[in-house]
Amino acid sequence: MITYIKISPDDGGRRLDGFLRDRLSWPQGKVQRALRLKDIRCNERKTTADYRLVVGDVLRVYQGEDGAERPAPEKAPLLSPVSGRTGGFGGHDPL
Repeated sequence: MITYIKISPDDGGRRLDGFLRDRLSWPQGKVQRALRLKDIRCNERKTTADYRLVVGDVLRVYQGEDGAERPAPEKAPLLSPVSGRTGGFGGHDPL
């Protein structure tokens, strides 16, 4: 779900992270993660937590479907670049 928020005169001059914490009731970590993943944009551009909001800015906030979090990526086994075996680096056989 994508939400668009237009900045009002009351919110002009506030930092983006503080505004989102108050407006969306998100913890700081969730705000930082959303900014890093580019789920939050200001005037169709990526932005940072310390951005000062200007009256008339339009925020685009992606909140996932029904507030669901993004699925965690599956971890692939580490393959040795030489032998193709799983395990550490190198390529020598320890035996």
